[in-house]
Amino acid sequence: MVSRLLLDEPFASTIKMSETTTLSARGLALASQPSYRAFATPVINNTYDPKTNPQGIINLGAAENYTMLPSVAAFTNAHFRATPNLFSYDQGAWGSSRLRAALAKHLHRHFHPAEEVQPQDLLVANGCMSLCEMLGFSLFSPGDGILLSRPCYAAFESDFGTRAGVKCVYASFHGQDQFSPKGAVEGYEAALVEAQAAGTQIRALLVCHPHNPLGQSYPRETLIALMEFCNKHAIHLISDEIYALSTYTLASGPESATSAAPTEPFRSILSIPDAAAHIDPSLLHVLYGMSKDLAAGGLRVGMLHTRNSELWRCMSAMNQFHWIPGPADAIATAMLEDEVWLDAFLAKSRQKLGEMSALSRRLFREKGIPFWEESRAGFFLWVDLRAWLAGTGKEDLWQAEREVNEGFTKAGVFLTPGEVSRAEEPGWFRVVFSWDEETLREGLGRMFKALGV
Repeated sequence: MVSRLLLDEPFASTIKMSETTTLSARGLALASQPSYRAFATPVINNTYDPKTNPQGIINLGAAENYTMLPSVAAFTNAHFRATPNLFSYDQGAWGSSRLRAALAKHLHRHFHPAEEVQPQDLLVANGCMSLCEMLGFSLFSPGDGILLSRPCYAAFESDFGTRAGVKCVYASFHGQDQFSPKGAVEGYEAALVEAQAAGTQIRALLVCHPHNPLGQSYPRETLIALMEFCNKHAIHLISDEIYALSTYTLASGPESATSAAPTEPFRSILSIPDAAAHIDPSLLHVLYGMSKDLAAGGLRVGMLHTRNSELWRCMSAMNQFHWIPGPADAIATAMLEDEVWLDAFLAKSRQKLGEMSALSRRLFREKGIPFWEESRAGFFLWVDLRAWLAGTGKEDLWQAEREVNEGFTKAGVFLTPGEVSRAEEPGWFRVVFSWDEETLREGLGRMFKALGV
């Protein structure tokens, strides 16, 4: 998903200029927003294929585990057989008991929780996007704020804001290390104080762990500091761990030793012992899903872990609107229960991510393009194109970034610009590398051509 900042502004202005409407006030407000469909259609309907559509757009903007999609399809075709109950209402809207048990076991095997995860601690919906929206309705009143980092995953604004009316409040770190306890807490504290002084009540802090788009995991001591920060202010802490098992090691060579500091391994916030000593358990929640680690975004399977029974009941009341289809529930369950297949899948995925990340780094270095060196998780690199903005001679560097991005579009490659990711300064782009080598080389080649390197 992408932010509404990328979408079709002419469409929006056309709606606003209409003199009459058959919509309600809230309907007109939604219709007046830029259309995601208007954005998506040119990219999705003109997808690059080396044989059938070589002039199509190469999507290096949307974060999907593209290289592993065939493995998921092959598993489904080989192991899934539909039964009649999958086409009934079966066990209802909250995820089958078998799926929730499989997810609980998955968390135990890979997230190493300090306390046993019970299936009843989990709420399952059709994707983490839906869970974010339900959290928006459950924890916030319209106009309340959620703390996020700069830069940040672009779609949180729409996930929390489109219907729930939650305001995203971004913390800036001004060169401080946002992964250190001191840097993180100071950045979020300043953003909270400023927002509340302006009349925005902060109700929660959401961290991407591992981070999107920086691809870095938080050290345990920083997670503890953030738990204590949230407990101090009586706000919720939501840990989005959707890239938990998409960490990787770079192949041996210069790409594997680029950071002076050792890379922080991923450790789930659930693995911290005595968490209740740092935060009220009713304030701590974890998001996870099948879309990234399991390359199954199309299944629409997201999960919230919470021990806040009141929140669980509240979100369960809305979950009938976010129902996982029976076949998707069954396929997800089969994938999670086949641990032999799953372990091999995850190992292959990490290997491919390491290979394509190393290739991207090598190609960027050859062209003299810097990037965030500490990335070791996710499907992307945070790439520094500030030098190319300076070369435009424009005083408005955000406008210069937009023009560089337009050049990429004209060259047939789609990227996520820093403005959409709420970067602190213009010139940064998120570049997705989780493609096969041929497609990745072609996409980066178009990017380099647009930059003139």
